[in-house]
Amino acid sequence: MNSKYEWVLGPLFAIFSVMHVTLLRDAVLHGQKWGWPLPDWTAYVRFTLDTLTNYLAYYDKVLKNRRDALAKNEPPVGQHKTENYNYWQPFNNQSVIGFDDYRVLMLYLDPFEHPNATPESELPFQDVYSPAYGTADDWDATASSWSSGGVATPWSNPPKGPREIYIEYFDYGVRVVQVRHDPGTGPLMWSDPNRRRDEYGIITKPQSGVEKKTFQLGSLLYKYNIKGAIVRTGSIPIGVTLIMRDDSEVFLWDKKWISGGFRIRVLYEGRMLTTFNMWTLSRFYNDSLGCIIFGFSRDRGDIPLIPIRVLYAASINELSPELKKRITVTPDMKEERKEFWRHIRSYGNA
Repeated sequence: MNSKYEWVLGPLFAIFSVMHVTLLRDAVLHGQKWGWPLPDWTAYVRFTLDTLTNYLAYYDKVLKNRRDALAKNEPPVGQHKTENYNYWQPFNNQSVIGFDDYRVLMLYLDPFEHPNATPESELPFQDVYSPAYGTADDWDATASSWSSGGVATPWSNPPKGPREIYIEYFDYGVRVVQVRHDPGTGPLMWSDPNRRRDEYGIITKPQSGVEKKTFQLGSLLYKYNIKGAIVRTGSIPIGVTLIMRDDSEVFLWDKKWISGGFRIRVLYEGRMLTTFNMWTLSRFYNDSLGCIIFGFSRDRGDIPLIPIRVLYAASINELSPELKKRITVTPDMKEERKEFWRHIRSYGNA
């Protein structure tokens, strides 16, 4: 919590604050059952209340200070309609990945407000977004009706990933990109729970292509099936290939007569690609898609192996039925759990 380095050290603070509150939660919820004297347990209750208040206030302080510092040099929307968005994008992503993900956990670890386990599906994690690839110079009335401040991210938090993408091509570029979801599983529009769209496309006055193709992207096993994207970017997103959960690739388009550009893998650890925020068509490039921003959601049900082993070994109570379905308990995991609790109990016997 060094004020000189609060933004750099903030994510480290976030990790340790959650670890600390996890321990305090156990003390509050289980201290009496462990036989702690009432004065000791009461002191931990007060300390936990104070700690939660102080930690949450510190999160808010660090983010406000950084936002205020950046606001002093905020650029205008700009000719390309991407300048302002791309200026704030690193801050917005770090605010979520380095701070808000942990803030959400801290809120739901609060033993007073949430004494019972919260299903992971109810944890309100925010989406993160890639930089804007391409430009939106040919900003039309349709785009203006959606945003007065240049490109933005209207789509977020679909409960399930896209079922398919329908594309209409012209001269190797794309003029129509329709993202389709199963009924009731599309993204929120402008974060409004009452405005969910199961199909959406490029925000612009519509144009038609010539060649047409539909890509099937859904999965019967997983909620989200697209891990990320490979984009070849320049003045427009020249080419896009999707990276699937199993690391296979689905080629969507490449305007191959345009050379150069930058080939970028767009991935965010712990999140899956779920939304495509697309803006305008470029007249210079035969009305091809001008700008794309990829949105990524947390796959709350996808827990890596190491955290699963730790959860099993260190869990005070029996694991929930929801977690049990995902864990294959091996003999060595049982031994790890026995050894962990043997070590913990040794402190009480010392």
